[in-house]
Amino acid sequence: MATLAEVLEVLEQKNYPIGEDVVTAFYEYDAFYWATEDADDIIRQCEDAYRGEYYDGAEYAEEIIGDLYDVPENLRFYIDYERFWDALTCDGYYITDGIVFCPC
Repeated sequence: MATLAEVLEVLEQKNYPIGEDVVTAFYEYDAFYWATEDADDIIRQCEDAYRGEYYDGAEYAEEIIGDLYDVPENLRFYIDYERFWDALTCDGYYITDGIVFCPC
């Protein structure tokens, strides 16, 4: 049973490339679930789920659409990034403290 303090201690000891703030947000979002996991497993799952830091979900959606499609600048105004983000959340994406995760 790993507490957040234990997870952060392992993070520091083993020099994982992911930040303390990212692991904390990941852990605190679903703390009851992680209580049964090993600290190293939690950190590895966090690394897998981490997608980056954004102002909001719509900003992440805008980046994803930009990466996937070559949308002309004059058409970007017409894309509903909020709605696209809503669709992503149905697939398991979430944002907490400005950090986007997808444990899917």
